[in-house]
Amino acid sequence: MSMIKVLIIDDEQHAINVLVDNLKGYKNYTLCGTAKSVEEAISLTQLLLPDLVFLDIILDKKTAFDYLKAFLPNIKFNIIFVTAHNTYAVKAFEYSALHFLLKPIDSEKFREALSRMNDRVSEEERLLRLESLEHNLIRTNGYKWIHIATIEKKYKIHSKDILFIASDSNYSHIYLLDKTKITTSKTLKHYTNLLQDSHFYKVHKSYLVNTEHLKTYNRKTGILKMKNNQLITVAERRRSRFSKLFFS
Repeated sequence: MSMIKVLIIDDEQHAINVLVDNLKGYKNYTLCGTAKSVEEAISLTQLLLPDLVFLDIILDKKTAFDYLKAFLPNIKFNIIFVTAHNTYAVKAFEYSALHFLLKPIDSEKFREALSRMNDRVSEEERLLRLESLEHNLIRTNGYKWIHIATIEKKYKIHSKDILFIASDSNYSHIYLLDKTKITTSKTLKHYTNLLQDSHFYKVHKSYLVNTEHLKTYNRKTGILKMKNNQLITVAERRRSRFSKLFFS
């Protein structure tokens, strides 16, 4: 088994130490260097050619993207982003389908981060995900780029283009404005957690709707019509709150 060369980039020495200590338990990974600044990180990356980079998002007055832009469009190394626990930042990573590790780091989180590296993606796909992450880390009126993988293909879609998401047991059907339907193995709960702080509302145990794409809503029957004329019934116990939030 070939050795995997690891570079750690973080502007805090104690954070570097934690990663170094955790890495010692993995025989096929070898530490080739550490860096505390973007400039030092760029220089070491060019010199050492690491296979895997642990990359902190904030590097003094610069960011991980200042470092990554030095290697575009051909980033040859895998990346595990390291970030302080922040709900908004975590969602940005989940939207973008990128690997990340939360601080404070423990051995179990570290192990899980390394295990996820088996998910190999093309250089083109990695670039798309990185572009999405940079966009998603900046608040953009609640909308985000989302990466979705299905059996047939991979999609990069903007959440503003989602009409609604329907549950189908352990699967979800995502309906877009352009009439595309995407079926994924993620549950409706997954998308509810991901989109709940945006323009989406779970009107029924089986439906999550983009409230900006509502056409009409009948308060008496609880039936709403989406822009594509799809009729969806709001669950009775959710009608009062739904009406107050969007029609008061």
